[in-house]
Amino acid sequence: MQGQDSFCMVYGDSDGSNRNQERITTVPPAIELKNLSKIYGTGRNQQVALTDVTFAVPQGHVYGFAGPNGAGKSTTLKILVGLVQASSGTASVFGDPCGTPQARSRVGFLPEVTLYHEFMSVIELLKIHAHLAQVPSSDQEARCQQVLEDVELWDRRKSRIKELSKGMKQRFGIAQALIGNPELLILDELTSGLDPHAQQALLTMLLRLAEKGMTIFFSSHHLSEIEKVCDSVTILHRGTVRVSGSLDELLGGQKQVALRASFENIDSDFLSDWTPEIDGSYSCVIDQESCNERLDQIRGKGGQIISLESTRLPLEHLFNRLTSDEEAP
Repeated sequence: MQGQDSFCMVYGDSDGSNRNQERITTVPPAIELKNLSKIYGTGRNQQVALTDVTFAVPQGHVYGFAGPNGAGKSTTLKILVGLVQASSGTASVFGDPCGTPQARSRVGFLPEVTLYHEFMSVIELLKIHAHLAQVPSSDQEARCQQVLEDVELWDRRKSRIKELSKGMKQRFGIAQALIGNPELLILDELTSGLDPHAQQALLTMLLRLAEKGMTIFFSSHHLSEIEKVCDSVTILHRGTVRVSGSLDELLGGQKQVALRASFENIDSDFLSDWTPEIDGSYSCVIDQESCNERLDQIRGKGGQIISLESTRLPLEHLFNRLTSDEEAP
């Protein structure tokens, strides 16, 4: 899943020296935002959506984008695909300013809300998208077949859009985003409203695309999904970046402890934060700092410790801490 970060390629002479330094080629990030700000309206009706948003998405990564409702995520995505212009700062895709033809040609986008011509068949509508994406006429048939096979909809190519389930419609949405053979896929709330099986199928599909080297920018309210498929994440709150970096960096130092223990003749007040298990034991999850104190309490109550496992805290814990009202700027 991990791609390569920005790097420089130096072409040296045959003797190993690097005298031709002027021939350095820099690989830009797939997405780069610098001091990006957006204000809607004027005067007393001004609404600040983004303030000095800065982060970069390396090529070949699956990158998560999270934040509460109203955090500015949708505005950011609209700027990336050229639907909205920033008030200040810069936004680029593979080094090209967002919204330019060069940038748009390298991006596939699936918004949160999609409206399709439901009377059309899957293959008919996809061919229209292929034409809009400027896929050569001679290549459209093969390209449509390829992306429909990638999203496992080839056998439903003759079905009308209205006959598809919501999960299948999301797969079609990915197909239309892929039809122009983009290098960057931007997805907004891909699995919203889907059942767990459909959610997992789409996440597995994203991992397959990532294995082929595609960069995926993935906005989601489901933090567990970001943990499953993403390398890195940016958390946005009230239009500002609260944290940005790899999941290992952000969560690696934060630990929690999963405990299982058995008790006899124990009072219910002590077990109020424990979960009963099928075998009659009890389990709980605590902060690592509280572990020794809790172990002493268990022994003091005559309990027997069955298992103890230290794991990193989930992304949800960090998210809640950074986006609470007390922590808000």
